[in-house]
Amino acid sequence: MGAGAAGRKAFLTLGGRTVLERACLALSESERIAGIVVVCHPEDVERTEALLRDCDLGKPTVVVEGGEERTDSVRNGAAVRLAGCEYIAVHDAARPSVSKASLKRLFDAAEESGAALLALPVSDTLKRSDGDGAALETVSRRGLWAAQTPQVFPAERFRELLEQAARKDERPTDDAALWERHVGPVRLVEGEAANRKITYPEDLAVAERLLSGGAEKMSLRVGTGFDVHRLVEGRPCILAGVEIPHPSGPAGHSDGDAVLHAVTDAILGAAGMDDLGSLFPDDDPGLEGIASSKLLLRAQEELTRAGWRVVNVDVVIATEGPRIAPHRREMRASIAGLLGIEVGLVNLKGKSVEGMGALAGGAGIAVQAVCLLEGRPVQAGHDGRPEAPILAP
Repeated sequence: MGAGAAGRKAFLTLGGRTVLERACLALSESERIAGIVVVCHPEDVERTEALLRDCDLGKPTVVVEGGEERTDSVRNGAAVRLAGCEYIAVHDAARPSVSKASLKRLFDAAEESGAALLALPVSDTLKRSDGDGAALETVSRRGLWAAQTPQVFPAERFRELLEQAARKDERPTDDAALWERHVGPVRLVEGEAANRKITYPEDLAVAERLLSGGAEKMSLRVGTGFDVHRLVEGRPCILAGVEIPHPSGPAGHSDGDAVLHAVTDAILGAAGMDDLGSLFPDDDPGLEGIASSKLLLRAQEELTRAGWRVVNVDVVIATEGPRIAPHRREMRASIAGLLGIEVGLVNLKGKSVEGMGALAGGAGIAVQAVCLLEGRPVQAGHDGRPEAPILAP
């Protein structure tokens, strides 16, 4: 039994593996898990399948496309029928540290009570706000629990509830809420603080410390990347993975995305790897016209295997056309999505060349990128690739 939903946070790096891989490895440790279904964004299907192949979980693993809302995604995952699965356990891919002991308690309780979820009793004092930042009253925490995942349900009955929710347009944010509303109580099973959801940067730092036992310091590396392209009339103007309306676009063997080329070189340089041109030569016919986003994702996968993750990126674009400011927000979001980091960790700005040099008059575009990496590098083998991943949970 098992189903999980993978969002962009699931591709953040945690000790040489993605958060998604860590979550799947943790689930696969339990003998009660017969198979794993990962639900992800349609654009991430190929990437997710490649990651899970490298994981070698030793159990049937299926990747399916998610829907518009959480309930839609869970329904898509639950529709997959894996042999031997009488229960479905819905787990957040952003919770990479669920323990084998917690899973045993959870599944025992589900088989005894019908449905169960991991949760922690609320320990902090709770205040009710007036909406403007003032506390109106103290709320008793007696009987209050903070829900975690997995949440476990009898498979066929849960599928029926999900179909019913679709017909009635019910969209609960918590799967147990659906069961509570239509069937009855869900058994609370005390979880562990380590089963923490990766929501903020500090959550990832805590997970790193837990993974390493707090004994090993993280390494930091800085890298720079630079790229320059002529602008040619009739070429699509694709920058940072975003197509910008403009009469000319960057020339190149690929789509010519100078922004992503510079970012890719920055992260490769920080990790001490070969540069973009060495890894993806411009005389390779198989790379002609390729989207530079795919090249960045490939580099990001190598980065993850080597034990690194991107902390932040800063990009400067020098050109007299197109204008960068109107597209800045979309470009930042595109880079952040590709790197699996928050948008606030990506900075990007356009600068005019003031009519000077080879870029004057909109003849070309130059991009400088700087990035910071954090990690615990994996020792490389004779071919320069990691010999083995960092220890699994």
